[in-house]
Amino acid sequence: MNSFVSVLIAILVLLVGFMLLIKGADAFVDGSSAVARRLRVPGLVIGLTIVAMGTSLPELAVSVTAALAGSNEIAVSNVTGSNIFNLMIVLGVSALFTPLSVSRESLTHEFPYSVACALLLAVMGATGAAAPGTIGSIGRIEGVVLLIFFVLFLLYTLREANKARKITRQEEKEELMSLGKSLLLILVGMLAIKFGGDFVV
Repeated sequence: MNSFVSVLIAILVLLVGFMLLIKGADAFVDGSSAVARRLRVPGLVIGLTIVAMGTSLPELAVSVTAALAGSNEIAVSNVTGSNIFNLMIVLGVSALFTPLSVSRESLTHEFPYSVACALLLAVMGATGAAAPGTIGSIGRIEGVVLLIFFVLFLLYTLREANKARKITRQEEKEELMSLGKSLLLILVGMLAIKFGGDFVV
């Protein structure tokens, strides 16, 4: 009976964790996007950075919490699984409802960069110093290299945003969320994601 109750509590905590992660990511993306629109950042850049990072914050929270708890398999498989899910399910289901346009810049810049990062991760995982029973590992040096590649991508998107702002100069009038509400949503989203990650792990 005690084991049944403990399993029931674990399932409840897991569901609450998932809910916090989803709602927290939504709040973070809404607040961040509102701030970006207020600064007149192009939609493509918002998608590549704020929305991409916001929707990946649950994975970050789960992976970091799992790594700190010693569950390294969850951290690595979570990243791999979420990328496969995003590419196959998210794009696949979206394409069922409406055709998705792909820009020339995405084909020549973002897609190759994404493939290169996946290959880099595979090489790091196969060549890192291996623990007993494993093929390889990803350590602090590899982590720094991956973070450097992410910073380079951010710099690229900021350059593209600046270029797009100079070319278009569109001054569309739209209802903007207040700055205070945007920042509150960002804060609430970050807290929900943090605790949601703890609950899920």
